[in-house]
Amino acid sequence: MLLREVVRVILSILKKRPLAIARRILGKDAGRSLLSQLAPRFLKLAIQESAAIVQWSHVGNGLTLAKGQTVLKGFAIAGEDRKFVPARAEIIAPDKVKLSSEKVPKPVATLISHNVFLGLVKEFCAGR
Repeated sequence: MLLREVVRVILSILKKRPLAIARRILGKDAGRSLLSQLAPRFLKLAIQESAAIVQWSHVGNGLTLAKGQTVLKGFAIAGEDRKFVPARAEIIAPDKVKLSSEKVPKPVATLISHNVFLGLVKEFCAGR
């Protein structure tokens, strides 16, 4: 409840003084920015057959799709050649996302868009 209220106040101030507030949010506070404290953090990557399982920490009540979204977007996956292609992503546990692509039979690396993190932070702050 308190976090939701704090976010509401910050958003109302952001409308009035976006640059000053953005500098404070992105500035360092005890070695970490506010955004990094709210965002889910990468924990580990596991390869299972033809899929990559990405596990996150700091997920609150668990990862969920944003309102109105039917699929996760913004993920990419690569094989031995390190050529990234868009990945099919699905939430398989509160803290895990499964990534796969028919073009990558044996994944070795993954990428995530910054927009995905911002969406996760927004949903986390909204209490989802």
